[in-house]
Amino acid sequence: MLILLQSAALLTQGGNPPHTAYRGVFRFLIVLIIALAAYPASAVDAQQIRDFLARQPDDLIYTSSLRPVRQLEVQRFYASREFRPIWKYGDRREQLEQAVASLLGDGLNPAHYRVPSAKEVDTALGEVSATAVWMQAALDLRFGRLDRSQIEPIWHYFSDFADDARALLLNTLLFKIDEPLAAIEALRPDTPVYQRLREEYLRRYRQQGQPPPAYVPPGPTLSPGDRGYRVARLRDRLRATGQEFASHFGEDYYDAELSEAVKRFQYRHSLAEDGHVGPATLAALNVTPDERLGQLRANLERWRWMTPELEDNLLLVNIAGARLKYFVNGEQVWVSRTLVGRNSRPTPALKSLVTYLTFNPDWTIPPTIFREDKQPQIQENAQFFEENPYIVVDHSGRQVDPATVNWDNPKGVLLRQRPGPENPLGQVVVRFPNPFSVYLHDTPNKALFGKVRRAGSSGCVRVEEAVDLAYLIMRNAGDYFPAEVDELFRRGEKRNVNLVTQIPILMDYWTADIDEAGRLIFQADIYDRDRALSLALEE
Repeated sequence: MLILLQSAALLTQGGNPPHTAYRGVFRFLIVLIIALAAYPASAVDAQQIRDFLARQPDDLIYTSSLRPVRQLEVQRFYASREFRPIWKYGDRREQLEQAVASLLGDGLNPAHYRVPSAKEVDTALGEVSATAVWMQAALDLRFGRLDRSQIEPIWHYFSDFADDARALLLNTLLFKIDEPLAAIEALRPDTPVYQRLREEYLRRYRQQGQPPPAYVPPGPTLSPGDRGYRVARLRDRLRATGQEFASHFGEDYYDAELSEAVKRFQYRHSLAEDGHVGPATLAALNVTPDERLGQLRANLERWRWMTPELEDNLLLVNIAGARLKYFVNGEQVWVSRTLVGRNSRPTPALKSLVTYLTFNPDWTIPPTIFREDKQPQIQENAQFFEENPYIVVDHSGRQVDPATVNWDNPKGVLLRQRPGPENPLGQVVVRFPNPFSVYLHDTPNKALFGKVRRAGSSGCVRVEEAVDLAYLIMRNAGDYFPAEVDELFRRGEKRNVNLVTQIPILMDYWTADIDEAGRLIFQADIYDRDRALSLALEE
């Protein structure tokens, strides 16, 4: 059946429409289907398309996406070409079918984009439905199938121009009428990460139905020199990943060559590369093919969301991977490990502008940490302010005597830690407007960056070698010379330094990436988001 019939079927499943957006147009769809059930199959012309569209309600939804193509968009599209039909000419409809089939590699379900048959496009309903499918495929490839604000929101410093970008994209399709397949291919994100994810998704999708890889049973940590049934299963499991290695002392013996294979696996899964199979490595080994496919599907969607956000000059924070990259004129000039928010206090996804740096910062305790961590300590310890480098200030910055504060209900005051070697912000803070009170900063606790899992902050992002990043930022976007920065550090006084050129910063969440050699790297889903996103894409 046609797209509208499919929508009606979805609406009637379970007795209630699956999405709130559909409820308001449900009765319009039913009336439309009844009226057009016997629509003549003669070749459609411009007048028939004009009349058909004129009869539809303005809020009519043509597709089943969470951000669907609507009547007004289709009306505007056809009006721009004087309502002339598209799909009955040449091989356009066949190209559209090929374009829809290619969406499989993008982790999208081609069944969501039902292309009307050659007979159906000879009706106004079929003609318009085919156009709606084309428009929806284009929108989903460029901006993502799901409405991000409903599942993994991101905060923007600037106003959201998504509606303008959407209209501009749909207008470009007017110039691609003869090449619908090429139009879709051109909209696919061309970043190396997306292309590698797509390649891996297709490879794993085609393996569905094959016997699953070997399961490595639980037990004590496996190490070089061990022997037994679990070692043999480990060999089988690693070979299923495409690795080739010999067994010089038997399949059940953990030799040096097997240890190197384990280390390669650990590298590809962001684990400690120690050659031992402990709980974390065992869990990664036993991820099922369906789970891994779902992770790839989720990250393809995330990269569709993220690609329009990328800029030539950018600070890019991978929250899940706990890593920061700095790009200047499209080239990566710096990369570092980070520490991000723990699950209970996650680092937010956001897009903002770095406006200034703070050298030798003091630290104003964020409200959540003040309320949940510091206030109980102050209440329990009468010597808190003698034993710790904190002062109390009011909201104008004036120092307040702690003895005058009611610590059971401390209103109108802030807790601040003075600059110094023990200050949690270290020597420098990179600041950008946001409503979460988060920023990038140095830390005196350098050992944190040696951990494999680096999710332990209260939301801010601690940066390894943050002082080096500050020098680099000032060289590319500031007006301070290295000697002047050296002097700021030497004096130890707090100083805010505005940037001459503000730098975009994107902090986002993805759990599959590539390294410098183009190898696919899986990362821990620290906030447990992959499964929900993958399932939403299949609905």
